[in-house]
Amino acid sequence: MTRNEIIEQMVYHYQTEGTDRYGQLSTIMVSNVISTNDPKQMELLQEIVQVSTYGGRFGTYRGFVPFGAFKDKQVEDRCKAAFKLNKSRIQNENNW
Repeated sequence: MTRNEIIEQMVYHYQTEGTDRYGQLSTIMVSNVISTNDPKQMELLQEIVQVSTYGGRFGTYRGFVPFGAFKDKQVEDRCKAAFKLNKSRIQNENNW
């Protein structure tokens, strides 16, 4: 994947990912955006967002928080715009 393909995948994820009952995204797993087996893709992703290691009941995983971890302002703006169109967010945000 190229940098642009990773960005497009992130935008798609923000627009289509399910949200909690308050319309919020949880931590985004790296494997939802790129193939974690390719170090070159991980390097490209880390140029865009701050990637961290998290622990959960199923072990540890690499991921990033949906907002606040961006290093690239233009990508952040595109993801925020896509999230505003997320049907799950709109429905859940308006139901509680």
